[in-house]
Amino acid sequence: MNKPILLLLFWGFSFSVNSSSSKAWQAFHQKVNHKCSSLIKKHYHKILRVNVIPYGSKSYGIATIEFTSKKTIVCIYNKKTKLAELTPIIEQ
Repeated sequence: MNKPILLLLFWGFSFSVNSSSSKAWQAFHQKVNHKCSSLIKKHYHKILRVNVIPYGSKSYGIATIEFTSKKTIVCIYNKKTKLAELTPIIEQ
């Protein structure tokens, strides 16, 4: 097989891997956002912004939830158990 064909095959393979990985990370982002937002809304009413940290860690998804410019809560999402927990309010 010549080089151009090999490069084309490699490019097609890497594109399919990246697109499926992108979809998986997008689904993970949505799970963390949904779990953390639902949990927060049980305790607090006004949320300015939910910021899911891309990829989290090996075992956890992590999101910061801002209430005001000076108050934040961190949400930790367990990838294995699918449960989320909140830290106390962090005042900056």
